[in-house]
Amino acid sequence: MAGHIPFQVGLEGVLAEGMDEIAHFEELLWEFVGLDRDRYFPTKGAWMAYVIRTAFSSFGPYLDLDPQDKDREIDDMITPIVSKLINRDVPFCTTLVVDDIIVQKLFEPDLFLKNPEIRYMPQGYIESFQAGRKNTNGSSKMVRRLRPLNTRWIKSC
Repeated sequence: MAGHIPFQVGLEGVLAEGMDEIAHFEELLWEFVGLDRDRYFPTKGAWMAYVIRTAFSSFGPYLDLDPQDKDREIDDMITPIVSKLINRDVPFCTTLVVDDIIVQKLFEPDLFLKNPEIRYMPQGYIESFQAGRKNTNGSSKMVRRLRPLNTRWIKSC
């Protein structure tokens, strides 16, 4: 069985249920956020807003560290998670191309819009993106600030 790590379940939960492969590197990042997995949100999008706010407050302090300290801190955070996956023989599919697309959307929107695959996206999405309404879950400012950390985590794994 392969799949995503639902925010409310977490890595321990999917491993306990016998997940054989984890999709997307980014899903491991939520293990470092300290989410209250028992929270309930009655409205659509409220859980994601909570996750983004919590991630930003958790990861924000790392942005101001000097590069060596940042690397050391990130390595210390990632090592137990990677060890857990190795010990349980659970691979994860990095799907780094998705990360590349997110970076393009945030920092090079014109290049993103030139991708030939764009023709398969709904026209409404493209129009919303061009109007500035579709920049990574509506949280582009936070995501832009955290993107360098994401790149460092990928290198650590």
